[in-house]
Amino acid sequence: FNPAARKVANSTADQFHEQFVDKEDYDDMMFHVFVNGQHRSVARVATSEGETWHDISARRCNDPVTGSPALITTAFDVTELKTARDKARYLAEIDPLTGCHNRNFLNDRLDEMMSKGSFGRIGLLYFDLDRFKKINDSFGHHVGDTVLQAAASRVLEGLSPNETLARLGGD
Repeated sequence: FNPAARKVANSTADQFHEQFVDKEDYDDMMFHVFVNGQHRSVARVATSEGETWHDISARRCNDPVTGSPALITTAFDVTELKTARDKARYLAEIDPLTGCHNRNFLNDRLDEMMSKGSFGRIGLLYFDLDRFKKINDSFGHHVGDTVLQAAASRVLEGLSPNETLARLGGD
């Protein structure tokens, strides 16, 4: 480790591989370095500030002093960028009111299932809440939102892991 790397390195880790939170990330990187001579990936690492995400580039080389095989790496903390990207992806696929998937997610999921040529069965159940507009008009949108959240919660309780609930519109 150079001085800057030592400053953020996890003080309990004696070896480079101990910095990786998921051993598979280290193994994957080393496999690609062995096969291709270099590799770049994003991995969770343990630092003095806790677990963070780093964009890590690794390349085989020779130690300039001893001539022995060595590994040169660079790492950049991309935690904020990854967090923002994950949040954007979440918001693009999830209805913020109910926590259900949204129309975009459902369309993508249906396209994926249809394109696989799956010979399994696909079922689609569509329902809406009768007189929902009356609830909003009579009691206000905050009550209507509560009704939508309760309905979504009840349906979600009955779903198996391979089933999806999506909110397509107002009700």
